[in-house]
Amino acid sequence: MIVSDKDVAKVEDTVKEYQHIVSNEYKTSDPSIVIKAENLGKGSHEVLDKESAEKAVMMLLNIPNGIQSMSADIKGLVETSLNMGALKVLEDGIHAIFAVRSSVETAKASICDRLISMMEFLGGKVEFTGAYPGWEYKKDSELRETVIRVFEKQYNKKPIIEAIHAGLECGMFSEKIEDLDCVSIGPDMKGVHTVDERLSISSVERTWNLLLEVLKESK
Repeated sequence: MIVSDKDVAKVEDTVKEYQHIVSNEYKTSDPSIVIKAENLGKGSHEVLDKESAEKAVMMLLNIPNGIQSMSADIKGLVETSLNMGALKVLEDGIHAIFAVRSSVETAKASICDRLISMMEFLGGKVEFTGAYPGWEYKKDSELRETVIRVFEKQYNKKPIIEAIHAGLECGMFSEKIEDLDCVSIGPDMKGVHTVDERLSISSVERTWNLLLEVLKESK
């Protein structure tokens, strides 16, 4: 495929126009979003044929993405979601990488089935790796009440009890131990999973003391 200077200029103008549209649309939720096209000069490159390009566009327009359902038990908590973390065009095809999350195992399986259905319909395939089991919220948790009681006794204030939409090891334990009652506790951390990650040493001591007392109360 031979691309003329006129074609390059048209692509650059289209990208600039789309950048303006997207910047205005996401000026509040994502003000730093950037879309750009870079001219790498002339050369010979493999490109998608028309059918492959149409399938790629069809996939991007119709594949599930983002929040799929909210928790019925905890207001404002996302229950099930997925997001495309990367999209690559490689020699053997187009690769889309998704992170699928849910506190409900059947809901997560349903999303995975939708991904399989879409990709296989378009002639592709799906592989799953590093899955985290769902960890459902337990309304009646004796352990949670014990942790709250011990915390209040040690620090004379109520702890902040939160549910988050993220993968935790508790799901792996609860998947293998039927009716397991478990909570997640830990020290204060900032900038997690970044080069700025920090751990409060004093909060490690507080967490350790809390854990020891909870174990005593749980005998």
